Amino acid sequence: MQYKEGVEAMTKAEYNQNLERYHKAMDWYNSNPPRVKQEEFYGNFLNLLEILKQGCNELKPKGKEVLDGFDLDKPEGEQLSLQGQGR
Repeated sequence: MQYKEGVEAMTKAEYNQNLERYHKAMDWYNSNPPRVKQEEFYGNFLNLLEILKQGCNELKPKGKEVLDGFDLDKPEGEQLSLQGQGR
């Protein structure tokens, strides 16, 4: 799972996995963890944002797909509707 230009393209499933990590990270951060833990987490968070940015550049998500992810159960070209996932 290397997300660097020219190495390996990210799949929609991988984008969704990284997006779920992002949402969990935000939930953790919003729980007001100790400042030391926040500082330790910062580098990982920036890396995660870079991964998601590359996924957006490669996969071109539309509208809600950016923060809700891709609906992998629908054929390509159908509109995304993941409202039941709480995001």
